[in-house]
Amino acid sequence: MLQLDAQPFVSSDSIKIYNAEDLINIAKTKGINELKEIINPRDLFFIDSSYTPLIIDLEFKTGLWNKHYLNKKIITYELPELTMELADNFNNTKAGEKLFDYYSSLPKHYKSDTLFDIYTSDYLNDYLYVLVKFSSPQLIEKLKQDYNEWTLLAKMSPKKKYPTYRKICKSYKRFNSRVLYVDCNFMALQIAGALNYLNVKGFNDSLINKLIATQTYPHANDYYFPKPITLVSEVQYNFRKTIQNSTGIQDFRKDYIKLEKLIRDNFEFSFDSKLYKIIVKESKAIIYMTGNHGFATYSITLNSDNIIVEQIMLARFG
Repeated sequence: MLQLDAQPFVSSDSIKIYNAEDLINIAKTKGINELKEIINPRDLFFIDSSYTPLIIDLEFKTGLWNKHYLNKKIITYELPELTMELADNFNNTKAGEKLFDYYSSLPKHYKSDTLFDIYTSDYLNDYLYVLVKFSSPQLIEKLKQDYNEWTLLAKMSPKKKYPTYRKICKSYKRFNSRVLYVDCNFMALQIAGALNYLNVKGFNDSLINKLIATQTYPHANDYYFPKPITLVSEVQYNFRKTIQNSTGIQDFRKDYIKLEKLIRDNFEFSFDSKLYKIIVKESKAIIYMTGNHGFATYSITLNSDNIIVEQIMLARFG
């Protein structure tokens, strides 16, 4: 295999160069959050998809819980956003299964000293959207059961009170116990929305509208379950190109700045675009560019005949 000659964690002319295996070892020994300080762990998928199961396991093992920034006695469990992205954008089966298992393990409550981000605002909607994409055989029955449980909790709990914008601005530096209460009514609405999307009997538009009318959440009138969306066509937007390797493979090993010209000439990213970070593994590399138009990331495969370049674009339209 052809290899990019790069030493791990060295900088050449302000370009930071990392070896993919060394990054994986950081995640193994220090945790996924340490890796996030260097790169988006998702990017390792583009250089070697076999890393994916390990990355998912590490996110759940070391990357979800935190102490509340205003009250260190309160534990918060964040969304597994990395696994959600792998499931959503890459249709990764392991990610989908892990997300369903995690969802099924979560306790339900209307007040707790442990805060789950999934029960905050409309984050549950985002999570359910990914679960619906994978449509586990147990999903519908699980959601029907959860709808009944949240509906029962809503009858037992006080209605969730939301502060005004002015009160939020005044109290953002003080811990407020209202965050310990879950809006059970809004949880039930979001689950009903997923079941409505799945065309489950009894969860029609009439029920959704009835549930919306009972909400205290200020933005409930704008509620809807996420509609189907598709990835932007890579052919239409020229995300992927195969470029004849006329420069010579050795030149890229000796002078990484030539990669800047390669991107400018073929992707028209920015006239002042600069290469500032590279991840390498054998004949593949992920390169990061910055310029007056923002940031861009590319996957590059080098061989003796041509260069395959793919812009990493995960924005969705629908």
